[in-house]
Amino acid sequence: MDSGARLTFSAGRHGFLAYVWDGCFERDGVRLEKSSVVIVEHGATATLVSKQDGAMLLVFNATDEHAASVRAGGHVHVLPADHVPRAGRMEGQWNVEAALFADSDCDTCELWLHQNDFKDPNFQVALHSHNEDEIIVVTNGEIVLGQRHYGPGTVIFVAKDVLYGFRTGPSGMGFINFRPSKPTYKEAGGMEMMDEQTIYHGWTGRPIYLPENEEVRA
Repeated sequence: MDSGARLTFSAGRHGFLAYVWDGCFERDGVRLEKSSVVIVEHGATATLVSKQDGAMLLVFNATDEHAASVRAGGHVHVLPADHVPRAGRMEGQWNVEAALFADSDCDTCELWLHQNDFKDPNFQVALHSHNEDEIIVVTNGEIVLGQRHYGPGTVIFVAKDVLYGFRTGPSGMGFINFRPSKPTYKEAGGMEMMDEQTIYHGWTGRPIYLPENEEVRA
């Protein structure tokens, strides 16, 4: 987007989640640098203003095939990059960083977005599935699917209950991962359905959004 360009989100059926891919935006005096997030719940309206040429947003929302949320909606949540809860290591044996932007645990919305950064090269993630459709966007390094390598900016859609696995490229790999509501994780052949919300809360803690109109300035 050009500097000064405005983008308004209005009363979507499922709400919108806007992730700052590059550059800087502003919402009611709050500066939103790269990796910041704004959640515009269903029934709410918000306007973002680009603060520099070439600023770019990724916008996620559920399709009409997904059931409308039973939660009230009507709010806007702002999470600047320096407020995002992060964990330097997901598990003792995994050299993986995690961040949580939206945790499906809000009283008025249920969108989900997390980030993983796999530091090890050629790290294998075993076959698994989730209970929700998901969108994966590669942010750095490479994801390897079969014999194909895909770099930053690659977008992958995986339908719910579909088994898939991947490995990281020679420099590791990072991605952000969107789901329309509270997700679970199940390994192929496994009986246990793991609650990802509880797992990520244990690693990162919950995202704490700024009150509307609170100012954060550089």
